[in-house]
Amino acid sequence: MYPDTAVKELLDRYSEAMVQHIEFYTVGQYTDWPDDPAASYSVADCLWQIHKYVSRHGRNRRPGQDRVDLLKVGHYAAIAASKICCLDLGEKPRAETLSARSWEWLTVLYWMERSLENSDPEQDLRLYKSRDRHMDRLESVLDGIYRRSIGPSIDQLLELIFHAALAWCRTPAEPQGCDRAPVRVRRMHPDAELPVYKSDGAAGADIRAAEQYVIDPDCVAIVRTGIALEIPDGYEGQIRARSGISTGKNLLQLNGVGTIDADYRGELFVPLKNIGENCQAVQPGDRIAQLFIKPVETRDFIWATELSETVRADGGFGSTGVN
Repeated sequence: MYPDTAVKELLDRYSEAMVQHIEFYTVGQYTDWPDDPAASYSVADCLWQIHKYVSRHGRNRRPGQDRVDLLKVGHYAAIAASKICCLDLGEKPRAETLSARSWEWLTVLYWMERSLENSDPEQDLRLYKSRDRHMDRLESVLDGIYRRSIGPSIDQLLELIFHAALAWCRTPAEPQGCDRAPVRVRRMHPDAELPVYKSDGAAGADIRAAEQYVIDPDCVAIVRTGIALEIPDGYEGQIRARSGISTGKNLLQLNGVGTIDADYRGELFVPLKNIGENCQAVQPGDRIAQLFIKPVETRDFIWATELSETVRADGGFGSTGVN
């Protein structure tokens, strides 16, 4: 009998989240094991990845990223454990749906659960209620590994997985509070100006042109703003059209709503198309667009054989009529 049912349930939840992460993020972004880059990682490479994710825990601003990082800790610890032990994975379960990475993960998890069954409950740290205690233990185990000259033991790697799972369970899925720190802006042109909210109730900050342009009818100009932005993790920048330049000069922002990802550090450009019959000029300092800073929420995507039914069903363009 498993000594602590609650811990078994917790590990099952962590394992389910791990398989989801592997199948619908890792395998989807890279390739299946053993043809993806991690297959060539050494144990030291895995430890470096683990150290990176443990050390930045609590400083992520992207919603839910702390929990994702704890999945990565367990994943890399499992890769390292499989390399050390040369695990015999046996018959692959659910071969039609599981990737080889998930198969490997479940095998290592099985080893860990067997190890916990045979451990002394009083020596176990399973009763820690605080995620910070588990994070401290992760750091302590990593320190112990780096002090060894012969690399990590299988027990140390399993303990990393164990405490990553408990920390994952007790880490909030969303960050608490709202980050109101100023957005860092780099000047890329001598005539560039900072984005400015023109009124207390304005939702968007005005973005200005940094150079002069003359746009012929039915032509497009890629207008320089002369600024680069450091969007905080967990947010995106949205560039939207200004009604004044659209109606007053017949200049249409060509890409609708533009998106600035949090990891983009290049100059911001705004594509404007002249949809009028006369040439239009854009002068340095003209307000050409609006900048909105919005939180980002991501989701996993999975294949499904069926979708839930609705009244509309597959009605597409024009299916709901005009009136």
